[in-house]
Amino acid sequence: MENTIKCPKCGEEIEISEALKHQLEEAVRIEERDKAQKEAGREVEAERERNKKLMLQIDELLGEVRKLREKDEERDIEMKRKLLDEEGKIREETRKKLEEEHKLTDLQKDRKLGEALEQIEDLKAKIQKGSQQTQGEVLELEIEEKLKKEFPTDKKMPNGVPHGLESLKKIKGRQKRTCLS
Repeated sequence: MENTIKCPKCGEEIEISEALKHQLEEAVRIEERDKAQKEAGREVEAERERNKKLMLQIDELLGEVRKLREKDEERDIEMKRKLLDEEGKIREETRKKLEEEHKLTDLQKDRKLGEALEQIEDLKAKIQKGSQQTQGEVLELEIEEKLKKEFPTDKKMPNGVPHGLESLKKIKGRQKRTCLS
């Protein structure tokens, strides 16, 4: 290998010494390294820009996800509120219906109780009337027995007279005269 280089301006061959050669090689290496570092720096910067854009997109997506979750929560809360309102309405309607049924049942019971009390009063009146009639008949029989004992010669006759008398008696007095009672 020759230790010459061509001048970029005039094109003439120039001899290079070993020291100069090492300096040039070092300078070329440094230049290539700087070039590579700059390229790597540009790539890193480009990667940072891409990452920054991706982070912004991620933030936007997370914001949208948060908004969607909030909307879902609001919708859930609204649905729960509507369900609670509907449940309250149903409970109120059921309560009113049960009150109405209870009221009707009470009215029916009151009506039946009133009818039963009327029947009881009617039965009491009939019993009282029957009892008075029975008492009257018993007293009448007692009187007849006493009269038979007191007046054994008197005769009882069937009555066809509608005066409320159930029988007529033929009574013979002490003078042996007959009279009706």
